[in-house]
Formats: sequence, structure tokens, C-alpha cells
Amino acid sequence: MSKMFEGFHKLETSGNIDINNAVGATGTVYARIRDSGVGEVQVTFQEKMQTKEAVSIDGVTLNSGTFIEVVGVVGETLQVKAIDSGTVREEEE
Repeated sequence: MSKMFEGFHKLETSGNIDINNAVGATGTVYARIRDSGVGEVQVTFQEKMQTKEAVSIDGVTLNSGTFIEVVGVVGETLQVKAIDSGTVREEEE
């Protein structure tokens, strides 16, 4: 029985997402990020599209659809900045 649980544990941990791998990824704002608040972004990292909470490092409101780059991580929250749409990496469009 313990071997079975060891197998489950391996399956569970092998696909873990390390949020720090999001730094440098580009994506879009999903739910508006107010100047001093939290919103949501969609970014692709570790070969999966993720929807994560995010804050603007510039202290400006970022509306839905704004192209962003992840520049840092605090806990489970991404720190993002707006970028020009021409800066989005091809594999993420």
C-alpha cells in the first residue's frame, strides 16, 4: 500500500508549477489591475497558460487586454509592467 502512495506522490510533484519561472514571460491582463490593487493576468510558462493574480509595478491601472511582462514575484502574486504588443514573444501569441 505504501508503494502505491509513493507513486501518487511522484505523479503529484512531477508537474508542479514554480511561479518564479514566470519572470520574463509575457501575456495579457485578464482582469483589470487598478493602480494600487490586484488584478489577474494570463501568461504562459512551463508550457502551460496560467491565470495568476498580479500587481502593476508602475502603479498605473492596466486594463483588460493590455500586453504585460512579468518582472517579479512576491509570494503567489506576479509583478508586471505594460509592454508594447510588438514585444510579446511569438510562442506566446
